[in-house]
Amino acid sequence: MPQLIRAVLFDIDGTLLNTEETAISSLQRLLGELRQQEYTYDELIPYFGYTSLDTLRALGIPEEQLEEVLHRWEEYYRQAASHTRFFPGAEELLQELRKRGFLVGVVTSKNRVELEFELARWPQIASLDVHVSADDVERPKPAPDPLLLALRKLGVAPAAAIYVGDTLYDQEAARAAGVAFALAGWGARVLTGLTPDLWLSHPQELLHYLVAR
Repeated sequence: MPQLIRAVLFDIDGTLLNTEETAISSLQRLLGELRQQEYTYDELIPYFGYTSLDTLRALGIPEEQLEEVLHRWEEYYRQAASHTRFFPGAEELLQELRKRGFLVGVVTSKNRVELEFELARWPQIASLDVHVSADDVERPKPAPDPLLLALRKLGVAPAAAIYVGDTLYDQEAARAAGVAFALAGWGARVLTGLTPDLWLSHPQELLHYLVAR
């Protein structure tokens, strides 16, 4: 782990916001209409953490239909968004980190439209120091590009940052960027292959770790 952390970057889905039910239920609705076929919750969980386009491609949506289908999914997500909440302790963690002088931001697999929707709903996230979406780089997670872009904007070296996420993609992006990785254990659903630098069971554990250093 780095000796001095200046910047704390977060994934959004499954880390700050519990968007799982919103994302999965809206995807179930979409696929049910497209294919007249029911998909179980567990069948769709493995796609949680992909970009929306990568999810649709993995589910076999033809390239020529991607844009139209994506817009439909985004609309269904907005209609279901009342299910979304901060994970317990996550909002308070953001406030405490900023109060203590850390630079704080989000790096997400959401596209820019999806990110702007969340920023409009959650001023606690909109007020952070940096926001990077999958559309802001040529290669989204698990490539390091989104994290490196966020750090350039903040003027912070990778060794002075930590990334908090809930998926293997998050870990791979952090490792490729030279950034320490903390697992948001409260939101992680698939643990295969995860070997974080710091395993967290509650958001406040991160604050305790950083303040104690």
